[in-house]
Amino acid sequence: TFEPNRTHRIAIQLSYTNAAGATVRANPYFDFTVDSSGKSVAVTDATKTRKVVDIATCNGCHDNLAFHGGGRIDTQYCVMCHNPGTTDANSGNVLTMSTMTHKIHAGRLLHQQGEDYVIWGFRDSKHDYTEVGFPANVRNCARCHDGSKKDAAGNPLAAQGDNWKKVAAKETCLTCHQTGSTTRWFEVHVTNLKLGTSAADMTNATCASCHGEGKSWSPDKAHFLQELENTKLYEGKIVSATLTTPPTATTAGKLTVKVAVVNPATGSAYNLREGCGGLTGTRTTTDSAGTTIPRCYDSYRWYVNPLSATNQPQDKFGAFQVYLSTNLFEQATDDTTDLSANLHAYRGVVDASNNYTITLNVPAGAKGNARVVMVGSVAERRLDPFTNQPVSAARPTTHEELAYVPVKNAMLEVNLDTGASPSNIARRKIVSNDRCNDCHAVLGIPMKPGFGEHAFHSGVRNNGENCEVCHSWSRAGSYTVMTDGTDFNESWEATRMIHGIHGGTRRTYPFTHGNDLQGVFNKAGFRIEPNDLKPLQSQSGQASEVLNFTTEVAYPGILANCNNCHVNDSWKQNLAVLGNAIVGTSTSVRNGRFTNPGINQLLSSGACVNPTGSIATLDLSCGSIDTSKLPVISPKAAACSACHDSQGARTHMISIGGAIFGGWGGTATKNQGDINAGRVLETCDGCHAPGAFKGIDAAHGLN
Repeated sequence: TFEPNRTHRIAIQLSYTNAAGATVRANPYFDFTVDSSGKSVAVTDATKTRKVVDIATCNGCHDNLAFHGGGRIDTQYCVMCHNPGTTDANSGNVLTMSTMTHKIHAGRLLHQQGEDYVIWGFRDSKHDYTEVGFPANVRNCARCHDGSKKDAAGNPLAAQGDNWKKVAAKETCLTCHQTGSTTRWFEVHVTNLKLGTSAADMTNATCASCHGEGKSWSPDKAHFLQELENTKLYEGKIVSATLTTPPTATTAGKLTVKVAVVNPATGSAYNLREGCGGLTGTRTTTDSAGTTIPRCYDSYRWYVNPLSATNQPQDKFGAFQVYLSTNLFEQATDDTTDLSANLHAYRGVVDASNNYTITLNVPAGAKGNARVVMVGSVAERRLDPFTNQPVSAARPTTHEELAYVPVKNAMLEVNLDTGASPSNIARRKIVSNDRCNDCHAVLGIPMKPGFGEHAFHSGVRNNGENCEVCHSWSRAGSYTVMTDGTDFNESWEATRMIHGIHGGTRRTYPFTHGNDLQGVFNKAGFRIEPNDLKPLQSQSGQASEVLNFTTEVAYPGILANCNNCHVNDSWKQNLAVLGNAIVGTSTSVRNGRFTNPGINQLLSSGACVNPTGSIATLDLSCGSIDTSKLPVISPKAAACSACHDSQGARTHMISIGGAIFGGWGGTATKNQGDINAGRVLETCDGCHAPGAFKGIDAAHGLN
């Protein structure tokens, strides 16, 4: 029966070429009811239509979401076909918008649970979503469904955006939660609660009796993501930085830095020594003034040692570290207590307001802008999502009983010439952490939904604008070999690493972490030269697992759209003067580790100063590293070849562009010292500068 008072919708799939020659696509729609005279009445009350997601949220990851030839670009248009009852004729999978969208984004999780979600589309083409992983954790429903966002007039962008925590519906919830007879869901709902013999027996009213708004097991409680939710409780602050002793060309300087971790809601600072001292309280160290204090855990990698009964209890704040990055582009190894490079914040001299003052050595010869960075995450006891109480009354003994809550890295610029802090000389801004978080919600939260899943760096390093402090030009993976057949280590410099991780669809060879098997590998991670199809592997055992980012990461936007991450069109001009080292700088071979070809390159380059011992006897040690002798990829080539990594592209960069790739392809091995001395000149801009006949702005520019 026709119901005129119900909300109706009419829409247009519109595509045209404007006066500038650009293609414009739009999906305008109009919601209305029908009055007693048969005339349409526009629906202006947002509660009388249905909008659970705003397309701008989708486009935060997907650029301009576009399907079916590019003409369908708004979820409010998508739902007109993808409505209840729509089914894929080939696979039998439901294509209702909520079911389909959830299953696509949870594709990898479903595959791990035994369900492969596929759709047969245009001309019977198979679309397999079993490897799709959501970059912000699938328990984070608010990443897509957010009823709090408003337009310029104050109207909600998605009036029903909070339905996920108010309306319990099995058609939506069971897209991720498996209901087979061997699942936890079946055990709880069928075996124990006896609500029916299967999910088909249960109504949404039954679901709402337990999972409705305000109920004990409401969706917002079930989807509580501690690592994300509790980020609002902490904020890192660099209160001040004072250059007490300026460095000279021959003498080191001193920088006094005051830091704190505060609660943004109250402004009060936390005691960074909470939980330090071990079971008996006898573990001690000294602060930067030499006073004996309780010792905290010394590594941000809290999980490396078993939290056994004989080990120290987990420190809540102890692993906050302060780093100084200068124009010398040298960075000490992570997890040291070398006061010249970094210092744990809790070792500062503390005042009554829980501000911690530390002194960092500024290397001789440092000048211009320096960046001070404080990094860290809070090791909270794992909370039960329904009671908000610790899962165990005893101290944590497993990783699953801890949540590593990221605290956004604080940073401050100091000018070493003038002492100005913050620096009065602006640093070029290249990327935006906010744009990283458009997809990741917060860098540093676990991407997998299970409790106790690791995030990269345990949530400690979570600001994309600071990655370069550690992932500097000289950082190469001593136990990761390139997968293109060369005997070089993989560069982990921030620019190349981030492009390499996200650029899998464009790459020829996989970008990995942990592989130290030399050879030519296909993107799936199997060695094709020599043709033995061996998988990527860690022969030395240095890496606990080998990560193949090229198969594991599918960038959800348009890869050519550099403005997704970059700001101020910074991608159009590469001003770097430092290459990317492709030989690791580990100074020793320990316990059979670092036996990959990169250690041979380190020796032959001369970068290993005053070597003793040998690889054969596993006691090689370098007195120091001469970074100027490290084989490198020249700056422009390092960025571009992170995605354009084929041998043809590399040959072009060398023969036409004047680039260097260490000693690749039989060319003479060249290093950072050659670049410094002007013996390397990249001429890429001749063709690829903005406006040139093969300009990067045309290749990567989008209308």
